[in-house]
Amino acid sequence: MSFGSTWRKWNLHIHTPDTVFNNLFTAIPPHTDKWETYLELLSKCDASVLGITDYFSINGYEKVKEFKDNGGLPNVELLIPNIELRIIPVTAGEKGINFHILCDPEIVDQLDNLLFNELKYRYKDNDYRCTKDGLIALGRAFRGPTLREEAAYEEGAHQFKVQYTDLAEIYRKSKVLREHSIRVVSNNSADGASGLQHNSLAATREEIYRLTQAIFSAQPKDREFFLGKGVLNQEQLVDKYGSLKPCIHGCDAHKNEEICRPDLNRFTFIKADPTFSGLKQIIFEPESRVAIRDSKPRTPAKSINTVELNFPSDCKMDDEKFCFGNSYQLNFSPNFTCIIGGRGTGKSTLLNLIGAKLQKSANEFFRSRQLKDNKGTKLQITDCIKIDGDHDEKNIEFLSQNEIEDFAKDPVKLTNAIYSRIINLDTEDTLKSAADSLQSSLTRLKQVISHTLELREGKKEVDRKKKEIESLTKMTNSFESDEYKKLTKAVASSLLKVNNITYSQTQYYGLIEKLEELVAGYRPLETDNEYITAGAELTASLNTIIDTHRLKDFSSIISQQTQFKAEYDTAKSNLQSYLQNAGVSTEDQKDIVGFPKLRLCNFTKFSSN
Repeated sequence: MSFGSTWRKWNLHIHTPDTVFNNLFTAIPPHTDKWETYLELLSKCDASVLGITDYFSINGYEKVKEFKDNGGLPNVELLIPNIELRIIPVTAGEKGINFHILCDPEIVDQLDNLLFNELKYRYKDNDYRCTKDGLIALGRAFRGPTLREEAAYEEGAHQFKVQYTDLAEIYRKSKVLREHSIRVVSNNSADGASGLQHNSLAATREEIYRLTQAIFSAQPKDREFFLGKGVLNQEQLVDKYGSLKPCIHGCDAHKNEEICRPDLNRFTFIKADPTFSGLKQIIFEPESRVAIRDSKPRTPAKSINTVELNFPSDCKMDDEKFCFGNSYQLNFSPNFTCIIGGRGTGKSTLLNLIGAKLQKSANEFFRSRQLKDNKGTKLQITDCIKIDGDHDEKNIEFLSQNEIEDFAKDPVKLTNAIYSRIINLDTEDTLKSAADSLQSSLTRLKQVISHTLELREGKKEVDRKKKEIESLTKMTNSFESDEYKKLTKAVASSLLKVNNITYSQTQYYGLIEKLEELVAGYRPLETDNEYITAGAELTASLNTIIDTHRLKDFSSIISQQTQFKAEYDTAKSNLQSYLQNAGVSTEDQKDIVGFPKLRLCNFTKFSSN
């Protein structure tokens, strides 16, 4: 029975000594054949799955497969043919784009009809197929008919380029290819899809990404991008490129030293069965199923690996045939194992059997149920079960379905349950010590934050004071300059002239008003004597004086007053501009300059009568 979806190392891009390009594999004594050396080195590889890679063929894959079928590569659980193509348009470096097709081994015998005979390259009005004969014919057509077979094959492979639209059409027509292969493109800027940099190829680059299901790249930024965690979010990336895409990586070996040794130790780990169906799962779960790193992702420290059940075949539970009567071995994933079955098929019974073995004193299920053999003798459950693994009671807990439902409905209850169980496991008070240490650190952190905020406010206050000092310094400097003295003198001089005239106006017209009030207030008796006569003469004289001075022409001095006021306004404006340029704000000018108001008399009352 398989252990299921556990983390395994997958090397999905490794060439063979049959590779047609950049073939640097050599024979190492005592071997005389480079294939013997290659297979010996490959046998030391610790990957569970190998993607044997060939350009435009599966020749190398078939040789490695034959070696494994004859007992070689005992540690390798699966071989996958990886067909590497060159598709066009070319990149900015004038190279065809590396495009890979990872095939289900089940369709290897169909690949000639499904793929190689369908891939065509047109040269001088002739179509050449992606077969050995077709590539040899293309090489000779390009270089000359006398070219030897091996050189012609290599030249034909070098010239053979696939239009991405032709490849898309082949996949559109073949359901078998769609369901039994995975399309992967390199994202290298030299010979990958990202090498299509020109704006005129942007739509083409998008279509190539849409054609692919995975990306050959170990770059973290590429992984983030194609998972929708970069400049595009998941919705935007799916809209633009058709789907989220897993990033995978291989050693891309072209020489002995590179076999199963990817650059920077960036190995690909996939959490799946070592099957092609398991590999396809990365398309649907591109983030959680793939990890590119130097070591295997950590598995839980505590896990159940294998459970062996050995009950008599005719034993009964509560007088009914026991569903696990016989011998069984069950393998558990270290991450997550799901037990699936219909009602009454024994799911809860199995979990309770495990619980009874590991937590003998806490299982309620078998307290009310008895297991007996055909003679009616009670069976000891712990004697009929073997569990491989180092477990003690406190590390195993059985939760009933009702409890799980309660936890799902009440997050607070779930949190408290988890915390209480963690505390119970902490027999040496390690967690409590860590919590106390954390609390102490938090207290110190709060103090540091408080002091930091105080310092920040103090700095702000210092900055404000600096600005205030700078402003006052500018004002002080401006008050000491000759220009300031000259401008203030002009303001004071013009203001004095205006206010002198204004004061004289006020005094003059105030006198007339008082005379009028005096005349209006004179009330003689209704009799006749010399005082009354003299009083009448005096009031008549005063009225004459008032009338005469009321109509007196002051236009000349009024014109002077207007002129002096204009001079004052100009002088004041010049002073304000000077202070503004010196950095004195308008508000500060009000406080510092304190311009007196003009005293202007309202003499409309005396303008006519």
